[in-house]
Amino acid sequence: MGYQETYDRILQKREETAVEKRKRIRNEQLIEKKKEELDALCSEMYAKKQDVDELKKNSLGNLLRKIAGSYDQSYEKEYREYVEAKLKYDEMTAAVEALQKETERLGSSIRQAEREIDRLYEELSGEPQAAEVLAELEEKKTERYQRLKELKEAVSAVENVIALAAETKKAYEEAKGWATYDTFFGGGLIGDIVKYNRIDDAEELSVKLAGAAERMNKELKDVEQIYEADLSYIDSGSRLLDIWFDNIFTDYSVRSNLKENVEKLEDYIERLGRLQSELNSRIRATESEIKEM
Repeated sequence: MGYQETYDRILQKREETAVEKRKRIRNEQLIEKKKEELDALCSEMYAKKQDVDELKKNSLGNLLRKIAGSYDQSYEKEYREYVEAKLKYDEMTAAVEALQKETERLGSSIRQAEREIDRLYEELSGEPQAAEVLAELEEKKTERYQRLKELKEAVSAVENVIALAAETKKAYEEAKGWATYDTFFGGGLIGDIVKYNRIDDAEELSVKLAGAAERMNKELKDVEQIYEADLSYIDSGSRLLDIWFDNIFTDYSVRSNLKENVEKLEDYIERLGRLQSELNSRIRATESEIKEM
């Protein structure tokens, strides 16, 4: 490898490492912030769980509620609040775990790149024209290598979200199929159980998708790529109504929500595809600029 190629490799590695160091610092700060939020959500979730447990006890207050006919309404309200708190807690936990894994990956990549840079500098030190070339080219290529690195990180993040969105859409489609069976063919208890098992799978994937989308948006901000999208998923209240008042109206409501989720995800995936194409075009343009230097 000649001194020009060696220098190009050093510069590329240096800028890639600088980008990764900034991302690692940002992730570490974000992890600390989310851990504080997680502690608050944990306290809220356990408080709601205690409220539900209190309503399960054979207390005088609960007996009076049953006599007055308000027990089911009170229990539904407390259980709904507990489920909503738990969903928020699970989503935040998944986001923190994903950030921790990504931060560990960045640390390993930085250490490996720094070892490679040291080796390349040793190789370059034997070239007589190296100092002159280094001074002339460093300013020209630094910005472009940095831009290329960030664009590739953004594309990788978008691809990850596309894959998760497709998996989530498939899960909602399966849930919708069971909801259709339950609505129009009287699925009964078995239909409800299978339907909500499928919805649980879809909601778990939705949590992962939300975390991946958040990381993607940070990557897009790094490359100044404008992108806006809104996703909404099944309302936990619909699940409670379906369990407590199992009839054609609540079944139809749940099925409609699932159908809407599938349609939103289809539109989301289509938007992501266009975004991916735009980013890849920017990568090709940046690579061409580097080659022409």
